[in-house]
Amino acid sequence: SLMIDHPDQLPFLADFAREAGSPANIFVKVDTGYHRAGLPPSSLNKNGLLEKISAAEAAGTAFLLGLYSHSSLSYNGSTPQIAMSHLIAEIGGCKNALESNAHLLLKEKKRELVISVGATPQVVSSQNLLRDDSCVEARELRSLLKDPDLNVELHAGVYPILDMQQVSTNA
Repeated sequence: SLMIDHPDQLPFLADFAREAGSPANIFVKVDTGYHRAGLPPSSLNKNGLLEKISAAEAAGTAFLLGLYSHSSLSYNGSTPQIAMSHLIAEIGGCKNALESNAHLLLKEKKRELVISVGATPQVVSSQNLLRDDSCVEARELRSLLKDPDLNVELHAGVYPILDMQQVSTNA
């Protein structure tokens, strides 16, 4: 899978598809507040990106899997509630991007795009969904994850490596 956030990246997908023998699976990178990479939810179609992705799909060089966001803001948090609030904001930003660009992204009614979000603190804090019903953030996050119109995937970033940075954040 590849992350795309600029139409100038799309011509390389034809070379990839030719070499791989299959289209590249892509996510559109969404900036939900970290401002390091990706496009803001309101500007996903900047420079015609989404139309060009549709053209690449029609040409057989790409297959849009969904939207991807990684907000490292959660690493600054010190509680599970803060981490979950960042995760809620990420899901909300991607949901807004889907809704405001549905006419370009969801041309096929049966197609379900993935919203892939998270960072290690957010995914680790999501275990609170099962523990504490009094936590407002846990209830709100649980509601988002149960939304039948959303297909949310939580990714844990570098958590599987469990490097020293992860140990220092008590992940």
